[in-house]
Amino acid sequence: MKLLIYSHAFAPQVGGIETFVMNLARSFAQPHPGRATEDFCVTVVTQTPNLAGDVSNRHPFEIVRKPSSWKLWRLIGNADSVLLAGPAILPLAFALLRRRILI
Repeated sequence: MKLLIYSHAFAPQVGGIETFVMNLARSFAQPHPGRATEDFCVTVVTQTPNLAGDVSNRHPFEIVRKPSSWKLWRLIGNADSVLLAGPAILPLAFALLRRRILI
C-alpha cells in the first residue's frame, strides 16, 4: 500500500509534530513479519527545506521537500492513502479531488 504523509513541518526541524511524523513514517515503512496486511511504501511530503548536513537518505521512506503544486497533485494521485499531520488545505483539496482515502 502506498501511503503519503503530509506534514508542513518535518525534520531537521525539532518539535512535537516533526517527531510524531518521523516515528509514524518509520513505523509504517519498516516491514513487520506479523503484520496481517501488506507492507507500506511511505512518502513524506513537507514544506521544510533540506538543510546542510541533513541525511534524508538514511530513512526507510522517501522524503519530498517543497514540492510544486503540480508535483503534489501527482504524488497524491500515486498514493493509495493520504495522512495529513495538521491543517493543510491544498493537500486536503487534492486528496478529495483525487478520491484518496484520508486517514
